[in-house]
Amino acid sequence: MKKIILSALTAFVFTTITAQLRDTRWKTLLQLSNGPTTTAIDFRKDTVLVYTVADSTMIERMTYTKSDTSLTLIKIDGQSGCDTTPGKYGFTISSGKLALKLLQDDCYDRYSAIQNTEWIKY
Repeated sequence: MKKIILSALTAFVFTTITAQLRDTRWKTLLQLSNGPTTTAIDFRKDTVLVYTVADSTMIERMTYTKSDTSLTLIKIDGQSGCDTTPGKYGFTISSGKLALKLLQDDCYDRYSAIQNTEWIKY
């Protein structure tokens, strides 16, 4: 009986974690090479799109995977020089805000733009 309850609880927690980001969109002001830019991040099933809010210009398309409170990003295509170097970020969601905190990323273009940022649900 304990195993069934533990399995059900684990499944619930995993579903809640997965649902935290999938099909959500957030925006913030990023300091990009061309200056401060209001930017959106759009989490899909297993990809994330980063684009400008003003004209929907695509900045980056990446795959993402999640664990409890961390997010790993790998570039598919876009403007950064990241190639396929993974970047790992801690994340929290509270009061309609997504906070990203750098854990490990060797790609300067990505971490210099998104480390320690706070995004508002969009």
